[in-house]
Amino acid sequence: MKKFLMIFAVLFLSFQIMVAQTTLKGKVKEKGGKALSGVVISGTDAQGKVTVTASSDAKGKFEINLPAGSDKIEVKKDGYQPRTLAVSKKKMKIEMLKQ
Repeated sequence: MKKFLMIFAVLFLSFQIMVAQTTLKGKVKEKGGKALSGVVISGTDAQGKVTVTASSDAKGKFEINLPAGSDKIEVKKDGYQPRTLAVSKKKMKIEMLKQ
């Protein structure tokens, strides 16, 4: 019985963790439409602390698992203006401007 309860508890907690995350997918490009690779996308918590990061690939695509309550991302790349954006949907297109 103890073994069953232990397995149930682990499965329940795993499910809670999975439900608490939101997967955000998107593409980063510069103003002219060219895809940007190596852009760092950071998820922040309610206090603004970075909790998770991802990078865009050669086609500018990224995927990041945001924790529950994370409603903003920070987007940075050397030579471009950093941005802080509200996460309003699960798929985003982000445009970066040169400095």
